[in-house]
Amino acid sequence: MAEPAGQQLVACPHCSPAEPVVHTVLAAGAGAHTVRCDACGHVHKVQPSGATTIERPVIISQEGESTRTVVPTTPAEPVACGDEFIVDTDAAIMQVRVTAIEDADGRRVEAATMADVRTLWTRAVDNVRVNVTVHPPDGRDRSHSATVRLPGEFALEVGATLDVDDAVVTVSAVRIRDAVTDYRHRTYDHPGDAVFAKDVQRVYAVADRRDPWSVW
Repeated sequence: MAEPAGQQLVACPHCSPAEPVVHTVLAAGAGAHTVRCDACGHVHKVQPSGATTIERPVIISQEGESTRTVVPTTPAEPVACGDEFIVDTDAAIMQVRVTAIEDADGRRVEAATMADVRTLWTRAVDNVRVNVTVHPPDGRDRSHSATVRLPGEFALEVGATLDVDDAVVTVSAVRIRDAVTDYRHRTYDHPGDAVFAKDVQRVYAVADRRDPWSVW
């Protein structure tokens, strides 16, 4: 059966990275189409059918380790630092974010077309490890550090609770990664402020004084 006009069956990096689902085409381009997933509303880019395909090396950083793979693309496809896309590795299918671009001359650039790219440097963002600094409930300077693993799209909200090392803490502030430019501020500390886990450099939280786990 032919796909409806203005729609495509493609994988969605947000809700269905392995199986194609119906998407609405928002904008058609020579290098890529911008589509919106009909299931979850996520907007991303896909390669148009029949386009000339090339491969480009991708280095994926995840928790201090690096993995090398390739991504199929088209020569005219634009790419910029901060872009996200799906890659298939021997270990898993991952969503990654571009952190650096090496062009054909070996220079680091902020944006390029894939024809001019030698290597893409990326960071896995579908599941991330977030650093947390936990302060004592009395406000004294006896904090300690911990880490939590969260889905990249998990919203860390100031004022909300978070499970850290089998204890419940309250988020007091969130620091944005320096490379992330999609936020107006670098630190958010007002109740209700929310940041995706994949964008977080560090979370600051306060322990519950009633928690028997607390070292204070």
